[in-house]
Amino acid sequence: MFYEIDGVSKTLVDWVAIYGIASGTVRKRLKKGWDIKRALTTPPDEAFSRNMTKDRVEQAYVEFQGEKLPLSELAKRHGINLSTLRKRLRNGMDLRTALTMPINTTHSHS
Repeated sequence: MFYEIDGVSKTLVDWVAIYGIASGTVRKRLKKGWDIKRALTTPPDEAFSRNMTKDRVEQAYVEFQGEKLPLSELAKRHGINLSTLRKRLRNGMDLRTALTMPINTTHSHS
Protein backbone atom coordinates (compact mmCIF):
# COMPACT_ATOMS: atom_id res chain seq x y z
CA MET A 1 0.00 0.00 0.00
CA PHE A 2 1.26 3.47 -0.88
CA TYR A 3 0.72 6.65 1.10
CA GLU A 4 0.91 10.11 -0.43
CA ILE A 5 2.40 13.19 1.22
CA ASP A 6 2.65 16.44 -0.71
CA GLY A 7 2.26 14.62 -4.03
CA VAL A 8 4.90 11.96 -3.27
CA SER A 9 3.81 8.31 -2.94
CA LYS A 10 5.84 5.81 -0.90
CA THR A 11 5.22 2.68 1.14
CA LEU A 12 4.79 2.96 4.88
CA VAL A 13 8.17 1.24 5.33
CA ASP A 14 9.82 3.94 3.21
CA TRP A 15 8.05 6.79 5.02
CA VAL A 16 8.96 5.56 8.53
CA ALA A 17 12.59 5.18 7.44
CA ILE A 18 12.61 8.73 6.10
CA TYR A 19 10.96 10.26 9.16
CA GLY A 20 12.74 8.06 11.70
CA ILE A 21 9.64 7.04 13.61
CA ALA A 22 8.63 3.56 14.74
CA SER A 23 6.31 1.84 12.27
CA GLY A 24 4.16 0.53 15.13
CA THR A 25 3.50 4.07 16.30
CA VAL A 26 2.47 5.16 12.81
CA ARG A 27 0.23 2.09 12.29
CA LYS A 28 -1.57 2.75 15.60
CA ARG A 29 -2.10 6.38 14.64
CA LEU A 30 -3.45 5.44 11.21
CA LYS A 31 -5.91 2.98 12.84
CA LYS A 32 -7.10 5.87 15.01
CA GLY A 33 -7.90 7.83 11.84
CA TRP A 34 -4.87 10.12 11.69
CA ASP A 35 -3.75 11.23 8.23
CA ILE A 36 -0.35 9.90 7.14
CA LYS A 37 1.54 13.21 7.39
CA ARG A 38 0.33 13.88 10.93
CA ALA A 39 1.05 10.26 11.93
CA LEU A 40 4.65 10.59 10.71
CA THR A 41 5.45 14.11 11.91
CA THR A 42 3.87 14.24 15.38
CA PRO A 43 6.56 13.41 17.95
CA PRO A 44 5.91 10.30 20.04
CA ASP A 45 4.72 10.97 23.57
CA GLU A 46 7.38 11.60 26.19
CA ALA A 47 7.15 8.15 27.80
CA PHE A 48 7.66 6.47 24.45
CA SER A 49 10.50 8.85 23.57
CA ARG A 50 12.43 7.93 26.70
CA ASN A 51 12.34 4.27 25.65
CA MET A 52 13.19 4.93 21.99
CA THR A 53 16.95 4.94 21.51
CA LYS A 54 18.69 6.92 18.80
CA ASP A 55 20.12 3.65 17.44
CA ARG A 56 16.65 2.16 17.06
CA VAL A 57 15.38 5.18 15.14
CA GLU A 58 18.39 5.09 12.82
CA GLN A 59 17.94 1.38 12.09
CA ALA A 60 14.90 1.83 9.84
CA TYR A 61 15.58 -0.53 6.92
CA VAL A 62 15.17 0.20 3.22
CA GLU A 63 15.94 -1.92 0.18
CA PHE A 64 18.57 -0.61 -2.21
CA GLN A 65 20.39 -2.48 -4.98
CA GLY A 66 19.18 -5.84 -3.68
CA GLU A 67 20.25 -5.22 -0.08
CA LYS A 68 18.05 -4.42 2.90
CA LEU A 69 20.00 -1.95 5.00
CA PRO A 70 19.38 0.70 7.65
CA LEU A 71 18.96 4.14 6.14
CA SER A 72 21.83 5.27 8.39
CA GLU A 73 24.14 2.66 6.83
CA LEU A 74 23.22 3.70 3.29
CA ALA A 75 23.94 7.32 4.19
CA LYS A 76 27.31 6.34 5.66
CA ARG A 77 28.26 4.21 2.63
CA HIS A 78 27.50 7.10 0.29
CA GLY A 79 29.21 9.75 2.40
CA ILE A 80 26.06 11.72 3.08
CA ASN A 81 24.68 12.98 6.38
CA LEU A 82 21.60 11.03 7.51
CA SER A 83 19.60 14.21 8.04
CA THR A 84 20.47 15.38 4.50
CA LEU A 85 19.35 12.04 3.08
CA ARG A 86 16.06 12.16 5.01
CA LYS A 87 15.42 15.74 3.88
CA ARG A 88 16.00 14.80 0.23
CA LEU A 89 13.63 11.83 0.52
CA ARG A 90 10.96 13.95 2.24
CA ASN A 91 11.23 16.41 -0.64
CA GLY A 92 10.30 13.63 -3.08
CA MET A 93 13.70 12.55 -4.37
CA ASP A 94 13.99 8.85 -5.16
CA LEU A 95 16.46 6.90 -3.03
CA ARG A 96 19.10 6.41 -5.76
CA THR A 97 19.20 10.14 -6.60
CA ALA A 98 19.14 11.15 -2.93
CA LEU A 99 22.17 8.96 -2.23
CA THR A 100 24.20 9.89 -5.31
CA MET A 101 23.46 13.58 -5.83
CA PRO A 102 26.58 15.60 -5.05
CA ILE A 103 26.47 17.68 -1.91
CA ASN A 104 26.61 21.38 -2.74
CA THR A 105 29.98 22.47 -1.41
CA THR A 106 30.21 25.81 -3.20
CA HIS A 107 28.65 28.93 -1.84
CA SER A 108 27.93 32.05 -3.83
CA HIS A 109 29.45 35.19 -2.37
CA SER A 110 28.04 37.87 -4.65
